[in-house]
Amino acid sequence: MRRWVPVSLALLLGVLIARPAHAERPLYSTEADVRLAPQMHAALQRIARRFHERTGRWIHVTSGTRTAGQQADAMYEKLVRGQRLTRLYRDFEAASAIQQAYRDHRRQGRGRCIAAMRRVIEQQVARGCYISRHLVESAADVRSRDLSRRERAVFRQVVAEVGGVSLLEEGTPPHFHLQLR
Repeated sequence: MRRWVPVSLALLLGVLIARPAHAERPLYSTEADVRLAPQMHAALQRIARRFHERTGRWIHVTSGTRTAGQQADAMYEKLVRGQRLTRLYRDFEAASAIQQAYRDHRRQGRGRCIAAMRRVIEQQVARGCYISRHLVESAADVRSRDLSRRERAVFRQVVAEVGGVSLLEEGTPPHFHLQLR
């Protein structure tokens, strides 16, 4: 014999009502140390949802908000791979100063070189100069190396449709750089 247990209407409705967006489980994965501001998380959720609907795939976020040291480390990797910061960043003077710190200290080892670059970035930030939007909680990087040509095209379309975010495709390492407008 079955026994019926009374269920309150509120409980029943609570089960049926969708959770608010801020309580939503992320529709993307991240590296372990990635931090994202709430507005960037919301933008990534919208992008990830649409991308998943069209491709069945999740996106992977490799970087979010950075400290000056994390920014120096990311720029160090670009420089080691032969890129010139003055071609990548809009603020030529700020990029030149960081690039010069790299040149002046690269023979002293990775740690000292990154420390010198970090000091330059910290001085720039103290003056209100931000070489990257990662430093002000309004940028994230999404891995693109494992996406097909079609999936990369869909990602670009989704970002354009969602709005409020600009996209820059970078090659070293391959990723999409997203910035809040």
